[in-house]
Amino acid sequence: MNIHFLTLILIAPFVMVGCGKDDPVVAAKVRPVIVQTVLEPSGQDTRTFTGVLKSADSTSLGFEVSGRITQIIAKEGRSYVKGEMLARLDVANLESELRRAEAGEVQAVEELKRIQQLYETENASKADLDNAIAAQSIATASAEVARKSVKDGTLLMPYDGVIESVKVDEQNVVSAGTEVMSIRGNGAMKAHVGVPADLIGKVKLGMKGKVFVNSLTEDGLSATVERIYPQVTSNGTYDISLLLEETTEGFLGGMNAEAELKFQDKEAETIRIDAAAVSGGADGENYVWIVKEGSITTVTKRNVTIGNIRENGEIDILSGLKPGEKVVTRGVNLITEGMVVTLSPAA
Repeated sequence: MNIHFLTLILIAPFVMVGCGKDDPVVAAKVRPVIVQTVLEPSGQDTRTFTGVLKSADSTSLGFEVSGRITQIIAKEGRSYVKGEMLARLDVANLESELRRAEAGEVQAVEELKRIQQLYETENASKADLDNAIAAQSIATASAEVARKSVKDGTLLMPYDGVIESVKVDEQNVVSAGTEVMSIRGNGAMKAHVGVPADLIGKVKLGMKGKVFVNSLTEDGLSATVERIYPQVTSNGTYDISLLLEETTEGFLGGMNAEAELKFQDKEAETIRIDAAAVSGGADGENYVWIVKEGSITTVTKRNVTIGNIRENGEIDILSGLKPGEKVVTRGVNLITEGMVVTLSPAA
């Protein structure tokens, strides 16, 4: 048998498979990619600074007398109204002093009455009366001090608010003025953050920004710079505080916070995209994958001129891109020219 005829017989079945008009057509492979829309340059440099959240009316509480703490009622994160008891000292000794002082006050008052009667009958001198008056005043003042000391053995909520933290435990002995707990009112909150020395000159009072607090905020809360502290901190930054213009349930002083501020910057007048979108060619050129949308969505390679890489992971594009275009930011190493893709927005 002719070898060429044999070859045709062996090949023919493979050539014919899929040639019928009713045979299925194999679809082109579609790859999912993550894309970013190129934005118009803002002319602003966005910077983020870390710090903590504080209450605008936060304060520390402590006893005005020394003693042993017998009871702590306050619980962190719980709200209390003005006048509610938060903690109590052992005031047994203070109550004993109060009883002695009140007894002395009663005795001094009675002695003054006696001297006054004698003075009116000319059986006591003016000096005797003056001494009795002075003794009664001293005894009354001592009793008032003792009464205040006993009263100060109970720590009360000074205004409606929330307990941020409790610093001591029951049975601890504390001195007068020692911080026992910190509280905040139900009013506004502040974010205290540190700004590097090279940027502090750009921060102005009244400047608007955004504050992010842990997982409690997604889009950020509007805030205004309300104070700039002139002293440099130990880590070389300057503290500023931003007053939040709105509040969210669950905020507590001491929570981690980030403040976002925008500064006018000529360098920010260039287009910026995610640096992961840029690839390097063997010829030293840089390129991105541009999305072409139509009846099907495909990608095409385009060379770009790059500039600086920013701290936030973005890169300046000096030429090659226009606002509104879409570039692939994830999966760039798995696509080829003209490949059909499905799109997902950048996370």
